[in-house]
Amino acid sequence: MQTLQCQFEKSLLDSQANDLAFIASNHKRERLNIYRQTVMDHCRAALAQTFPGIWALLGKECADNVARLFCQEKENLPTTGCLEDWGSTFPQYLTQIKALTALPYLQDVALYEWYKQLSYTAPETEVFLLQSNFPLQAIIQLIDNPSLPEVNLNQGKAWALIVRDNYQVITHWLSEQQWYQIRAIAHAG
Repeated sequence: MQTLQCQFEKSLLDSQANDLAFIASNHKRERLNIYRQTVMDHCRAALAQTFPGIWALLGKECADNVARLFCQEKENLPTTGCLEDWGSTFPQYLTQIKALTALPYLQDVALYEWYKQLSYTAPETEVFLLQSNFPLQAIIQLIDNPSLPEVNLNQGKAWALIVRDNYQVITHWLSEQQWYQIRAIAHAG
Protein backbone atom coordinates (compact mmCIF):
# COMPACT_ATOMS: atom_id res chain seq x y z
CA MET A 1 0.00 0.00 0.00
CA GLN A 2 2.81 2.40 0.87
CA THR A 3 4.46 1.78 -2.51
CA LEU A 4 1.19 2.58 -4.27
CA GLN A 5 0.77 5.78 -2.25
CA CYS A 6 4.33 6.87 -3.05
CA GLN A 7 3.79 6.21 -6.78
CA PHE A 8 0.54 8.17 -6.68
CA GLU A 9 2.14 11.11 -4.87
CA LYS A 10 5.12 11.20 -7.22
CA SER A 11 2.88 11.07 -10.29
CA LEU A 12 0.50 13.63 -8.85
CA LEU A 13 3.28 16.15 -8.30
CA ASP A 14 5.13 15.47 -11.56
CA SER A 15 2.99 16.28 -14.58
CA GLN A 16 5.64 14.67 -16.81
CA ALA A 17 5.53 11.33 -14.97
CA ASN A 18 5.27 8.40 -17.38
CA ASP A 19 5.13 5.42 -15.02
CA LEU A 20 1.39 5.24 -14.52
CA ALA A 21 1.09 1.44 -14.52
CA PHE A 22 -0.40 1.54 -11.02
CA ILE A 23 -3.57 3.17 -12.41
CA ALA A 24 -6.12 0.65 -13.67
CA SER A 25 -7.65 2.56 -16.57
CA ASN A 26 -7.41 3.09 -20.30
CA HIS A 27 -7.25 6.86 -19.60
CA LYS A 28 -4.54 6.97 -16.93
CA ARG A 29 -3.19 10.46 -17.59
CA GLU A 30 -6.66 12.01 -17.83
CA ARG A 31 -7.74 10.44 -14.54
CA LEU A 32 -4.56 11.51 -12.80
CA ASN A 33 -5.02 15.04 -14.15
CA ILE A 34 -8.41 15.22 -12.44
CA TYR A 35 -6.75 14.49 -9.09
CA ARG A 36 -3.88 16.86 -9.88
CA GLN A 37 -6.29 19.70 -10.75
CA THR A 38 -8.36 19.04 -7.62
CA VAL A 39 -5.28 19.24 -5.39
CA MET A 40 -4.12 22.46 -7.04
CA ASP A 41 -7.60 23.99 -6.82
CA HIS A 42 -7.80 23.22 -3.10
CA CYS A 43 -4.34 24.66 -2.50
CA ARG A 44 -5.17 27.81 -4.46
CA ALA A 45 -8.44 28.21 -2.56
CA ALA A 46 -6.62 27.78 0.77
CA LEU A 47 -4.14 30.50 -0.18
CA ALA A 48 -6.96 32.81 -1.29
CA GLN A 49 -8.68 32.29 2.05
CA THR A 50 -5.52 32.91 4.07
CA PHE A 51 -4.29 35.85 1.95
CA PRO A 52 -7.44 37.70 0.79
CA GLY A 53 -5.59 41.02 0.67
CA ILE A 54 -3.17 39.66 -1.92
CA TRP A 55 -6.13 38.58 -4.06
CA ALA A 56 -7.66 42.06 -3.60
CA LEU A 57 -4.44 43.85 -4.57
CA LEU A 58 -3.49 41.64 -7.52
CA GLY A 59 -6.94 40.70 -8.77
CA LYS A 60 -8.24 37.15 -8.93
CA GLU A 61 -6.65 36.13 -12.24
CA CYS A 62 -3.17 37.35 -11.34
CA ALA A 63 -3.32 36.01 -7.77
CA ASP A 64 -4.60 32.64 -8.99
CA ASN A 65 -1.63 32.45 -11.39
CA VAL A 66 0.80 33.34 -8.59
CA ALA A 67 -0.77 30.61 -6.43
CA ARG A 68 -0.49 28.13 -9.30
CA LEU A 69 3.22 28.92 -9.71
CA PHE A 70 3.73 28.65 -5.95
CA CYS A 71 2.02 25.25 -5.82
CA GLN A 72 3.99 23.90 -8.77
CA GLU A 73 7.12 23.93 -6.62
CA LYS A 74 7.07 20.77 -4.53
CA GLU A 75 8.77 22.41 -1.54
CA ASN A 76 5.84 24.83 -1.26
CA LEU A 77 3.15 22.15 -1.04
CA PRO A 78 1.43 21.29 2.25
CA THR A 79 3.10 18.67 4.41
CA THR A 80 0.02 17.95 6.53
CA GLY A 81 -3.64 17.40 5.80
CA CYS A 82 -4.56 20.73 7.42
CA LEU A 83 -4.47 23.64 4.98
CA GLU A 84 -5.07 26.17 7.78
CA ASP A 85 -1.45 25.80 8.90
CA TRP A 86 -0.01 26.03 5.39
CA GLY A 87 1.30 29.10 3.59
CA SER A 88 4.18 30.34 5.74
CA THR A 89 6.51 30.61 2.72
CA PHE A 90 4.02 32.45 0.50
CA PRO A 91 4.98 35.98 1.67
CA GLN A 92 8.65 35.37 0.82
CA TYR A 93 7.71 33.68 -2.46
CA LEU A 94 5.99 36.88 -3.61
CA THR A 95 9.37 38.66 -3.61
CA GLN A 96 10.78 36.10 -6.08
CA ILE A 97 8.29 36.86 -8.85
CA LYS A 98 9.84 39.32 -11.27
CA ALA A 99 6.49 40.73 -12.41
CA LEU A 100 5.66 41.73 -8.81
CA THR A 101 8.87 43.65 -8.01
CA ALA A 102 7.02 46.95 -8.57
CA LEU A 103 4.84 46.01 -5.56
CA PRO A 104 7.43 45.64 -2.79
CA TYR A 105 4.81 45.97 -0.03
CA LEU A 106 3.09 42.69 -1.05
CA GLN A 107 5.36 40.64 1.18
CA ASP A 108 4.41 42.73 4.22
CA VAL A 109 0.68 42.50 3.40
CA ALA A 110 1.01 38.71 3.06
CA LEU A 111 3.03 38.46 6.27
CA TYR A 112 0.35 40.50 8.07
CA GLU A 113 -2.31 38.12 6.79
CA TRP A 114 -0.20 35.09 7.75
CA TYR A 115 0.16 36.39 11.31
CA LYS A 116 -3.61 36.90 11.46
CA GLN A 117 -4.07 33.29 10.35
CA LEU A 118 -1.57 32.02 12.93
CA SER A 119 -3.25 34.07 15.62
CA TYR A 120 -6.68 32.74 14.73
CA THR A 121 -5.61 29.08 14.62
CA ALA A 122 -3.29 29.13 17.63
CA PRO A 123 -4.45 26.79 20.41
CA GLU A 124 -3.77 29.53 22.98
CA THR A 125 -3.50 33.28 22.77
CA GLU A 126 -0.38 34.21 20.90
CA VAL A 127 0.91 37.69 20.08
CA PHE A 128 2.59 38.53 16.77
CA LEU A 129 4.61 41.68 16.14
CA LEU A 130 5.06 43.03 12.63
CA GLN A 131 7.16 45.92 11.43
CA SER A 132 6.82 47.26 7.89
CA ASN A 133 8.76 49.85 5.93
CA PHE A 134 5.47 50.72 4.21
CA PRO A 135 2.28 52.38 5.49
CA LEU A 136 0.74 48.97 6.06
CA GLN A 137 -2.18 50.29 8.10
CA ALA A 138 -3.22 52.55 5.21
CA ILE A 139 -2.77 49.70 2.69
CA ILE A 140 -4.95 47.36 4.79
CA GLN A 141 -7.59 50.10 5.14
CA LEU A 142 -7.56 50.56 1.36
CA ILE A 143 -8.01 46.80 0.85
CA ASP A 144 -10.97 46.85 3.24
CA ASN A 145 -12.44 50.00 1.69
CA PRO A 146 -11.34 50.51 -1.96
CA SER A 147 -13.16 53.88 -2.15
CA LEU A 148 -10.47 55.45 0.08
CA PRO A 149 -7.90 57.69 -1.59
CA GLU A 150 -4.72 56.20 -3.01
CA VAL A 151 -1.97 55.32 -0.53
CA ASN A 152 1.33 57.15 -0.69
CA LEU A 153 3.91 54.37 -0.19
CA ASN A 154 6.41 56.94 1.10
CA GLN A 155 3.96 57.94 3.81
CA GLY A 156 5.86 56.09 6.50
CA LYS A 157 6.37 52.83 8.29
CA ALA A 158 3.94 50.74 10.32
CA TRP A 159 4.17 48.72 13.52
CA ALA A 160 1.49 46.23 14.48
CA LEU A 161 0.59 43.85 17.26
CA ILE A 162 -1.73 41.04 16.16
CA VAL A 163 -3.62 38.96 18.71
CA ARG A 164 -6.78 36.87 19.01
CA ASP A 165 -9.36 37.72 21.63
CA ASN A 166 -12.43 35.46 21.91
CA TYR A 167 -11.83 34.04 18.41
CA GLN A 168 -11.60 37.49 16.87
CA VAL A 169 -8.24 38.58 15.50
CA ILE A 170 -7.43 42.15 16.48
CA THR A 171 -4.69 44.35 15.08
CA HIS A 172 -3.33 47.10 17.28
CA TRP A 173 -1.43 49.67 15.22
CA LEU A 174 1.35 50.98 17.42
CA SER A 175 3.84 53.80 17.49
CA GLU A 176 7.43 52.84 16.84
CA GLN A 177 8.27 53.36 20.51
CA GLN A 178 5.37 51.17 21.70
CA TRP A 179 6.35 48.41 19.27
CA TYR A 180 9.97 48.36 20.46
CA GLN A 181 8.89 48.39 24.11
CA ILE A 182 6.55 45.44 23.60
CA ARG A 183 9.22 43.59 21.63
CA ALA A 184 11.73 44.16 24.42
CA ILE A 185 9.26 42.82 26.99
CA ALA A 186 8.50 39.80 24.80
CA HIS A 187 12.19 38.98 24.34
CA ALA A 188 12.92 39.46 28.05
CA GLY A 189 10.25 36.88 29.04
